[in-house]
Amino acid sequence: MKELSATKAMKKLKRLAGGGEPVRAIVEDPEKAYARLLKSVRKLHIDKRHEVIRTALDSMTERDKIDALQGIRMVKRLEYERAEVLLHAETRSSYLRHRAALKEPWTIAWIESCLAPGEVLYDIGANTGVYSLLAAKLHGPELKVVAFEPAFANYTDLNRNLVLNGVEAQVVPLPYALSDADRLLSFGFRNLEAGSAMHGSEELAGKGDEGAAHVLPVVGRPLDSTIEALGLPRPTHVKIDVDGGELEVLAGGGTCFADPGLKTVMIEITATEEISGGVDRFFAERGLTKAREFRKPTAHGEAERCWYGLYARDPEALPAEAFEGLTVGR
Repeated sequence: MKELSATKAMKKLKRLAGGGEPVRAIVEDPEKAYARLLKSVRKLHIDKRHEVIRTALDSMTERDKIDALQGIRMVKRLEYERAEVLLHAETRSSYLRHRAALKEPWTIAWIESCLAPGEVLYDIGANTGVYSLLAAKLHGPELKVVAFEPAFANYTDLNRNLVLNGVEAQVVPLPYALSDADRLLSFGFRNLEAGSAMHGSEELAGKGDEGAAHVLPVVGRPLDSTIEALGLPRPTHVKIDVDGGELEVLAGGGTCFADPGLKTVMIEITATEEISGGVDRFFAERGLTKAREFRKPTAHGEAERCWYGLYARDPEALPAEAFEGLTVGR
């Protein structure tokens, strides 16, 4: 096809418009142009795609930038068939949370088989709320959940996920780091993304001696005094996942964990002699027996960073078949 100069093209457009023929006959449909643009952007290297987005944002007014960014809402369904759990997934870490049910099959089996309507679950170290949401959805509005999460970005997404799943009346979110005393804690953050984990106390975070990227204060509160001060229902079941702070959490909840109404505790335990032994002794003194132990397979024979223990007031009452084949997880 013979190419037209810009001047000749404009003259032809005017003639077509004046003669009644629609200008769109030679002008690409905007929707098609947009689709073609997206296809071209997807073919770019990731760094170039980021450059395109930054360029587009830089061309906007400040208010338009805010509107554009607030309009980006990515939601993923948890990879789990028995209940629909939706999760905000706008960071890399929160996106990966949709696979949480595959990561800890023993925790899923415990939620499915040990919890029941009319009971109360405490989710200590709830992150963005996957297990709180799953328990609420599986067992209906008669099951109540109290979810503790001190990391501010996780706590924000925890609340957003409660609204997204319509369980605001069923789950109470609290922004506390449960500890052995009322105090401000220096909390080491690996990063500030919603959905991230392995934050720690003071300057350490992550695996081993990884330094914290940020150190921020969080409110530390003992579990026993928090229950009394806020009038919380006492738990029937407790899940603990606090990446190294297990003994501090337990020390602040001596009365709670000795309560005969507490049936089971599922806890992630940092694999050190001090913490593993301390957790065993604490629960044994309060009538809770280690009924099951779960360990993840590790690559290249590396030492396990943690293992999972299921402690029960009456181990014989646990549905043994629910945990068959889960001594080692996937």
